[in-house]
Amino acid sequence: MALWAGAVRVYAYFHLLRGRGTNCFCLAQQYKLMKKIILLSLLALYCAHSFSQTTWFKIHDLGIYDEQAWVIVSNEESIYFLVTGFGEQVATRNMVVKLTKQGELVWTRFLEYPVSAHAELQFHFPKMLALAKDNSLYALSYAKNKDLVYEFLLNKFNENGDLVWAKTYGFPNKDVTSQAYGLALATDGLGVIMTGATFEQYPNQRYVIIRVDSAGNEQWKRLLPVPPNSIGETVPVVQMPDGAIKIAFDNGLVTRYQDYLMGLDSMGNIQYSYKDPFGGGAHDLKRHPNGNLVYLSNERNPPMHEWGGLRVQMLTPTFDTVWSRLFYDREFPYLFLDAGFVRNLSISPDGKILALGYNTNNCALVCYDANGTMLWKREVALEGFQALKFNYAAWAPDGGVLLDGYIYGGWTVDTRYAETFLMKLDEVGCLDADCSQTIITDTEEAGVTNEKPRFKAAPNPTDGAFTLLAPQNAPSRYTVRLYDQTGKLIFQENQSEPNTTFDLKGQAPGIYHLSITDKHGKHYVDKLVKVGQ
Repeated sequence: MALWAGAVRVYAYFHLLRGRGTNCFCLAQQYKLMKKIILLSLLALYCAHSFSQTTWFKIHDLGIYDEQAWVIVSNEESIYFLVTGFGEQVATRNMVVKLTKQGELVWTRFLEYPVSAHAELQFHFPKMLALAKDNSLYALSYAKNKDLVYEFLLNKFNENGDLVWAKTYGFPNKDVTSQAYGLALATDGLGVIMTGATFEQYPNQRYVIIRVDSAGNEQWKRLLPVPPNSIGETVPVVQMPDGAIKIAFDNGLVTRYQDYLMGLDSMGNIQYSYKDPFGGGAHDLKRHPNGNLVYLSNERNPPMHEWGGLRVQMLTPTFDTVWSRLFYDREFPYLFLDAGFVRNLSISPDGKILALGYNTNNCALVCYDANGTMLWKREVALEGFQALKFNYAAWAPDGGVLLDGYIYGGWTVDTRYAETFLMKLDEVGCLDADCSQTIITDTEEAGVTNEKPRFKAAPNPTDGAFTLLAPQNAPSRYTVRLYDQTGKLIFQENQSEPNTTFDLKGQAPGIYHLSITDKHGKHYVDKLVKVGQ
């Protein structure tokens, strides 16, 4: 805004000189240049306003028992996430959910099973979701076939939620299951790579990798030996631009959380393996725009008497360590120590690295640059709920952060009842600007607390004008935001005095959401009803 104000002042100065008859050729050229600068400034301001981030918090009841949100993927227009749950007959019901970029529900689609597969599975959790360039979605899970042998299950949907195909993949007379983060788009854009493990006991377990094309046709599959023969719950996989495949897995059952990584060629043949020198459990593996790999593990045996926590490493494609960072937090009450649970990585197009870990009712978001410098960390907490879990974080296309999980809402006779939540934070993990923490304590309206004493809008309902009435001892500075029913920010202003008057004249009738953040970071919300034009 300062740049814009300066441009306006310079423009006015040149306009004044021109009005006085100054005919200097140089001045005329500068006058034309200044007009161009102002037009460009107007365009920049318009774009900044049009594409500014909107933060929100939403809870969705998708109509199934024990619904739990998992992996998030998104594009410029939509957000998709994977949900697991149970139907009325307590059969597994897994679905893909599509939302608008403001978090409003568009459609839900249950995963489908081929005729030869059995859908009546207990404890059947979908494992991964991938969004292709043509906006088709691949959802990885598993199923039993007609011979009651476990196989990989892959569903492909188009952007409208229509099922393109559902197919299963496996090995004769051998149980195989998909594992967390075990799905990657092929770099040629033609299909996916799936990973998992056999259902065998130590020392006979094998790593499973299967390549299929975009029509679901199997290209090749491999059963790979596992040193020293045991796989945990996470088996992340990525494919490099040259076709080489990189995989990781937690070998915790045998070696006390000792990570393993493998390099494969484009046909799934082992080229080399690597044992991480740090004592941790593998969780996620991603390809960085600089050509290296970023690796996430859960530290269990920290060196140098440090607390355990969340370890992020940058590795070369051959697994040499470029840098390693261990995050843990001893600040009360949002601790993240050796008892914390590490979840996933997300890499932005400009190379920022986002890592998620959670601990009971709070989670830690940690952001590094490509050199391993911590750019920011943020504690996000949902307080006042009996039980909840943060599950997945991902960069949104506009640079914000998407974060999901589920809240236990109570119990039915036979089944735990839960609802999914999804929030959109800004580029530094804040629900409100310049926050030190993002703390949510209520599910009503915008999902944040109505603390006492509270601000109040009057009159409410209103036909336009209303006054924001502040409680006694209100802080002298606060930020007021007003959102319409779609979550669009229509007003924002920093206020130095309470009891300020606003006007909704010209806005459509309906329900509006008032959000107030004081200088101490405390957050208040209210619902405002607009009647008449």
